[in-house]
Amino acid sequence: MMVLSMSLVAALLATSRAASDDESSMLQMLIVEQSLEADECRCPSYFQGECEAQAAQGCVWSDAGSSNKHWCQCLGPDTRPPVAPVAIATYQEQECCSASGDCDQSVGIAGEGSATYVSFASCQQSCAGRYDCIGIEFGNIGQRCENEDSCKCWLITGSCTSPQSHTGYNILINDVAPVAIATYRNQQCCSASGDCDQSVPAPGATYVSFASCQQSCAGRSDCIGIEFGNIGHRCENEDSCKCWLITGSCDSPQSLTSYNILIN
Repeated sequence: MMVLSMSLVAALLATSRAASDDESSMLQMLIVEQSLEADECRCPSYFQGECEAQAAQGCVWSDAGSSNKHWCQCLGPDTRPPVAPVAIATYQEQECCSASGDCDQSVGIAGEGSATYVSFASCQQSCAGRYDCIGIEFGNIGQRCENEDSCKCWLITGSCTSPQSHTGYNILINDVAPVAIATYRNQQCCSASGDCDQSVPAPGATYVSFASCQQSCAGRSDCIGIEFGNIGHRCENEDSCKCWLITGSCDSPQSLTSYNILIN
């Protein structure tokens, strides 16, 4: 009968112990994975650093419960702030156009100038600050953007009854209707004979708010509407513009980029 050497016996014992440890480790991992699946745990990490990095989700590196070792468990409260809903485009890869096919229905943030790169929130805020803005045309990533939240922004102040294809932009129409929509954009009131002296300046301050301009018109029995300044032309800011009260005819409006006409 062959006698095994002490070194060989030790090697066999070490191999057996290693295999046993591996089986135990695999079994523990299997139990953990089954537990994760059953409990739908949001902390599936087996490394302490990764686990503790997710503390805001309620992840705790602990040996609590029936486990004989520390692992990532869902023991704490979820303290993450609620995720704000992402805006959904009303029309994807399109631009606003009127029924007649005129697609010049929006303006840059500063008025009639070209669009600038801004965040989505800033673009929406600029629209909210204008009485005549019905929505925005916001750049598509990869076409009209510097990065994911710095894109071209146009404020829709005209019509959007017949959107047309434009891969550079998405249209988002406001849920709330604007204060007013211009009857004629970039025009002034004129009579059929071509006389454009059909309005008088509103009393008081040179620059007034849109609401104040409307109120001045409402106070006159002969006022049929207003000519209110265009931002970037006849305004100090988004709601402080020149105001004219239309007391004559508006049968044949003529082009004038400084004003929008709003007939009562």
